Amino acid sequence: MKRNPRKPASLLTTMLIGFLVILVVSACFNSMAFSYFKTKYQEEIIRYNRLMLTNASVRYNRLLTDTKAALFNLYYHERVTGFGRQLAAGDGEGADFLQAKQVVSLLGAKAYDPNALLDNLLVYYGPGSLVLDKDGSSSASLFFKMLYASGDYPLPFWESRNENGFSFRILPASSFRTESSQKQGKTLLPVAFQPPGSSYLTAAFVDLEKAGRMFWGEPNGDRSFVILDERGELLHGPDGFSPASLPALEGSSGYALKNGHYYFAEKSKDGLTYVTIVSNSVMAAQLNRLSSTLLTIFLGSLAVGLAFSYLYSRRIHRPVKEMLSTIGVRRPALSPPPISEFAFIQQTIDSLLDKKEQVEQELSSKESSLTHYHFINHMKRIRADISEWQDFLEAGGSFTVVLYSLRFRLGRNGEECAAAAAAVRERIEAAFRETLPGSHTFQMETDQILTVVSGRPEPTEALAEVLDGLKERIDRDRQTYLVTAAVSSRFSHAVQLHTAYLQVQSLIQQARLAEEMQILFESRRLPAAAGLSPSQEQELNAALQAGDGDVALGLILRCLDELQQKEAALCQFRQFADSLEAKLWLMMDLHKIDLGSSWALKLAAAPLKDCCTLEEYKDTLRAAVSTAAALLLEKKADRDPVVQYVMDMLNTKYDEDLSLDALADKLGMSSAYLSVYIKEKTGANFIDHLHGIRVAKARELLSDTNLRIQEISLRIGYRNIASFNRMFKKWIGMTPTEYRKELAAE
Repeated sequence: MKRNPRKPASLLTTMLIGFLVILVVSACFNSMAFSYFKTKYQEEIIRYNRLMLTNASVRYNRLLTDTKAALFNLYYHERVTGFGRQLAAGDGEGADFLQAKQVVSLLGAKAYDPNALLDNLLVYYGPGSLVLDKDGSSSASLFFKMLYASGDYPLPFWESRNENGFSFRILPASSFRTESSQKQGKTLLPVAFQPPGSSYLTAAFVDLEKAGRMFWGEPNGDRSFVILDERGELLHGPDGFSPASLPALEGSSGYALKNGHYYFAEKSKDGLTYVTIVSNSVMAAQLNRLSSTLLTIFLGSLAVGLAFSYLYSRRIHRPVKEMLSTIGVRRPALSPPPISEFAFIQQTIDSLLDKKEQVEQELSSKESSLTHYHFINHMKRIRADISEWQDFLEAGGSFTVVLYSLRFRLGRNGEECAAAAAAVRERIEAAFRETLPGSHTFQMETDQILTVVSGRPEPTEALAEVLDGLKERIDRDRQTYLVTAAVSSRFSHAVQLHTAYLQVQSLIQQARLAEEMQILFESRRLPAAAGLSPSQEQELNAALQAGDGDVALGLILRCLDELQQKEAALCQFRQFADSLEAKLWLMMDLHKIDLGSSWALKLAAAPLKDCCTLEEYKDTLRAAVSTAAALLLEKKADRDPVVQYVMDMLNTKYDEDLSLDALADKLGMSSAYLSVYIKEKTGANFIDHLHGIRVAKARELLSDTNLRIQEISLRIGYRNIASFNRMFKKWIGMTPTEYRKELAAE
């Protein structure tokens, strides 16, 4: 029996189910999150109370230890023992009460210390029944019945203690009525010290209320604090508390829950046990309120989510259903939908289908061209969406990129360059097609060709063989063009094409100035660009201004030879040539040589951008420098008589105190007019000409004579050696002394 295929669910049902699944998952997550939060909240409260108890027990233990130490030191203090011996010897008669006053001072100093947390500190002498405390002395009867009265500690209690002795003893806390608290007593913890057989004792009353505020903060009705001694007897606790009501706390948790209260215990090294009792009602109430709030929010959000899911699903389903009813098999006579928006959608879909068919036909006819185009787009990170590119992406595997840079020799026009580039590309394609068929070769620019060698195996040896074979064939045409090939590293994914392209672009910049094809596999450290030193710059400027092309060219050729010896990159040669060309044009501007006259320099310097060898650079720069020197010499010969007179004066009397005002008077002009006139005719003002001539003469004297710096300064017209040093450094870039040292080093 043939089974009917399952009918697909409608969009409305699918969307509703999807929304419901999201809501159920959200509900489960919220429930688990709340349960986890509730557990963590309880654990945090327990941890907090345990930490509070631990800190409090340490501080109480330190307080009691300090109190015991104070009682011990006080008991054996020489004034306390001395006064006790006096009382024991004379039963109070003949005792030195001035010494008793000193004991009172000792007691007050300790009792009034805010860190001691003591309400009082006393010495009770049995002989004489005398008590010394922080406020003075009194009889034992008065002190224990009126000043510090307690039902738990009457006078007979202290008398019996004085007779028996007990060493250190922490007594249970009790309420004491003092002078300052007659109506409402203070809760004090007595601590006493009396060695056996002694006739007096020392005692301290620890203020537990003050200690509680300091160690716990303000009193909280939800927390109770209990102190038990080493025998488990109660030292301090809430009213009506019995140690027998404590639950067992021997477990590793350190706490127990009993009758709606948490019990936390901490035992100190001296045997005391500290217990806090925290009511669970507050925490339970907070958790219940939190549970109610979260449940209300959850139910409300669930109801809103269900309503929104249904309404939103209906809203989406209705137009989609109507749209689907209008879209089907394309029929020429299909009437448009009655709704204008959907009619527009139908027309747009038909139009898109027509365009899709046209594009598919065009793409199928231009598959090869589009593949090359898409490779270039990805190399340059140009976004496109052509299906052929997916073949390369889906193939995966590693790849290597080879970039070829073509340099056409001088005298080649655009058509010849294009034809040569096409021929090189065909040679590369043929060579790779034979050995590495999985490669793609295409032209990036007029002077750039790129090959992508794809495939999982490492084709290093095969690639090197192909490139070596190409080198032999391409070098036959080196009189027409020169080629440099840069090989990238092996990359593992097609998305790294741009990185590979950047790598070979950087590598191609390191090509040397060689008259053969170069194959670059690895990067190298480029030498520091050799340029003109400051002194050579000045010498070149002086030679050009004088129209001496031979001197200027000699400097330039030496720099070119130095670049070649250091194996500088082609780009460094181009930078050097560009800087020289810029300097020549700057000279043209400074000497006001018009564009018509300087056209010869433009023609002479034009081949610089196409130079491929050292000899071509030398020949082109020789022509450019000679042309520039001739133009400058011609301009120099055609000088204005006023300018000629001023320059002659500067060249012959530079060592004198020349001034623009003096020359203007001789010429019958104003100094302002003469200054503007010189600037307009020569491109530099009067003072620059004067300093330039003086500095040039100083350079001659520094190189040709052994005269001292100060003597040279005077000979060229600088009366102040500091001015000479400053001006020389401004023009040459170094001081006269440094310049002479550089000449000696050369």
